[in-house]
Amino acid sequence: MTEYKTFENDSFRIEYPIDLEKFTQFSVKNAMNSIEKLKTLFKTKESLKLNANFFDIREDFVKFIKQYSTEEIPDWVRGCFYNDGIQLYVDKNSSYQLERMKYTLLHETVHLYFNNYIYDKYNVKRICWFDEAYANYLDKCPRDIKKILQTLELPIDFNMSSLSSPQSDAYGAFNLIGYYIFSTHQEKELLNLLIKDSEQIRELGKTVLKDAVEYIENKKK
Repeated sequence: MTEYKTFENDSFRIEYPIDLEKFTQFSVKNAMNSIEKLKTLFKTKESLKLNANFFDIREDFVKFIKQYSTEEIPDWVRGCFYNDGIQLYVDKNSSYQLERMKYTLLHETVHLYFNNYIYDKYNVKRICWFDEAYANYLDKCPRDIKKILQTLELPIDFNMSSLSSPQSDAYGAFNLIGYYIFSTHQEKELLNLLIKDSEQIRELGKTVLKDAVEYIENKKK
C-alpha cells in the first residue's frame, strides 16, 4: 500500500506518495514562483488555496477521480482539475514522466484560476483551447516550438473552438497558440475580451491556429 505525506502552505495542500518527495518539492517551487504573476494576470489580490492529490499508481488516480465524475478517463490523461482541486498521476519509474510532469501542478493551477476568476465569476462557458493555450505556456515546461510546429497533428485551418474538451492530438496546437499569444503580448487584451464578449474569442478559435503557425514561421525567417 502506498504511503502518503501532506505538504501545506498558503496556496496548496498536497497529499503525495513519499516516493515522490523531490518531485513534489520541485512542483511546488515551480508553481509558487508564478503565483504573483497569475494574481496580476487575473486581477486578483488573493491567491487560491488549492487541494491537490498526487498518485504513482494509475488505478488510484482513476478511482479518486471517479468520486467526482462519471466520465471515462483516457489513458493519456496524467493531470486534471476535478472538484475544484488538482489530480496528478506520474509513473515514478519513468524518468521522462518525472521530468515532464513536475510542471503539471502549475498547469492545472492556471486552469483553476480561469475557473474561479473568469468562467465562474463572469458566467462564461469554458473555451477549451483558450485556457489550455494559457496553461501550456504559463506552466514553464521547456518546449521546442520549432519541433512542435514540425509535428503538429491538427490541420492549420482547424477550428479550435470546436473542441469542448482537450484531446491528445491538440496539445501541439495549444502550445503553438499559447506561444503566439504571449509572444505578441495579447494575453491581457484577450482575457479582457473573454470577459466582455466571449463569442469573439470563440470566433477567434476558427483562425487562431493558422495565425499562430504563420507567426512562428515568419519568425523563423
